[in-house]
Amino acid sequence: WTDRGFVFHYLGMPLAREEIQSTLATDITLILPLILLGILTVLWSFKPEVRFLIYLMLQSLLTLSLAAIFCLWWQISLSLEMFILLPVWAVVQWMSILHNTAAVDQASMEGIQNPIVAGLRRILMPSLWVYLTTLIGLLALSLSHLEWIQRISWLGAGGVLLIYLSTFGPGLVWVFWYHGSIGIEPPRAASRLPIWLSRITSRVILP
Repeated sequence: WTDRGFVFHYLGMPLAREEIQSTLATDITLILPLILLGILTVLWSFKPEVRFLIYLMLQSLLTLSLAAIFCLWWQISLSLEMFILLPVWAVVQWMSILHNTAAVDQASMEGIQNPIVAGLRRILMPSLWVYLTTLIGLLALSLSHLEWIQRISWLGAGGVLLIYLSTFGPGLVWVFWYHGSIGIEPPRAASRLPIWLSRITSRVILP
């Protein structure tokens, strides 16, 4: 038949991929709330401060929103690889938040003027190197001859880059809000919006 000009295509893998994508798109409204509930349960077991949990969730929602916009812009659909990478992205995001918070707290205990700015400056370069090494490690997977490993490589590296830009970009608003709300005075030029958010949150969310 091929000698007569007929072309045959394997339908198994494309159909399986389409079925997985449609299933993920259908179940995403159920899966994400359950994941968030599980995460909150684990975090709550460590008895953290309520404001810190709010800070963690606000930063995570900001990163997820930017990721959704990015996926819509580049027409990237949900895939199994994304769910495999979710724990990796979550660990990178939360470890970065914890290190930022610890650096500012340390600067405050040392009595440094403007401890928020000093702490962030102290943690910026170490965080940059950690993110760069993580990016290099993920991009190294793109050398694999397996297509799905290559997709994990590019998706993982793109997610880590987005987390860095989100955490040290617009996400700094939440850093100033959190540390301002627990008594560390932020610099005046950078604190107008965070203090406004702090007042709204203190009156509406927290009694």
